[in-house]
Amino acid sequence: MEYKAEDRCHNAIFGLFYSPNNVLTGELKLNGKAELTGFECRKQKAFAPENNMPLSYRQVGSSPDALMLVTAKTCASSMDLAWRLAGENRFPEWASVLVSAQTAGRGQFQRHWHSPPGNVYGSLRVPAMRPVWGNLFSLLLAKSMAEILKGLGLAPAIKWPNDLLVGGKKVGGILIEAKSDIVIAGLGLNLISAPRTSALHSPLAPAAGCLQEFGVTCSPLDLWVPFVRHLRSQVTETLLHGNPEQFVGNLRPHLAYIGERILLDAFGEAERPVIFQGITADGAITVQTTEGERIFRSGSMYPVA
Repeated sequence: MEYKAEDRCHNAIFGLFYSPNNVLTGELKLNGKAELTGFECRKQKAFAPENNMPLSYRQVGSSPDALMLVTAKTCASSMDLAWRLAGENRFPEWASVLVSAQTAGRGQFQRHWHSPPGNVYGSLRVPAMRPVWGNLFSLLLAKSMAEILKGLGLAPAIKWPNDLLVGGKKVGGILIEAKSDIVIAGLGLNLISAPRTSALHSPLAPAAGCLQEFGVTCSPLDLWVPFVRHLRSQVTETLLHGNPEQFVGNLRPHLAYIGERILLDAFGEAERPVIFQGITADGAITVQTTEGERIFRSGSMYPVA
């Protein structure tokens, strides 16, 4: 995987000697770990702290494919920072935020997201998709990241509705929030650490893992920039030529537990063992129960031990 990069030099990311006002330009080849070729540094204007939080604004790549990236150290959450910038009209579509750690990271259903330094905590503004794509969008994000991880030699799987698994362990999750015509997508990905089993929201949930367990030794930025670029490409292609039925068909090989017996926690109904059959064109799941085939539009699925 190869992409053009233009970024502030940072020894925690690239292992290079740097000056805080330098900009890194060149090519980065991602093959399990970073390899830098042909980079130069040039001066970039420093930006002042905002609300007592130093933010770094940078352009990654060159026009017309450049990406706007905002980085910060510890903050409440990358989602909150993205929403704040969007509310100030400083966060256009495909702009993204990447932070070092979060004190109030959140996942699905406002669950706390364990956020120590070293993992990926990013949010980006994505285009408002047509309503027909509404319940599929988190799966589109998950598929894009799964394809990046596959390029690193891993065998990721997508656990409906918004989780990423490697080796049966949860390594990441997706969160989508929308207000009016603004849509912010968040991604958390465990690179070097994962929550303890006692910290998981349910004893039925798969164990948490990190990519370092599976031999991945890259930095958050190494994964984030290719992910945003790939997602932008996927969304553009989907908007121009795709349809939900085609997407769901392409998604099927990436799904965890397909054709397997799972425990379904559908809100308002008792947990029950079912056979996971697939995903519908509107993002629901189809399962085989003792009463026949049923469709569920919300809930959680867990592996049966």
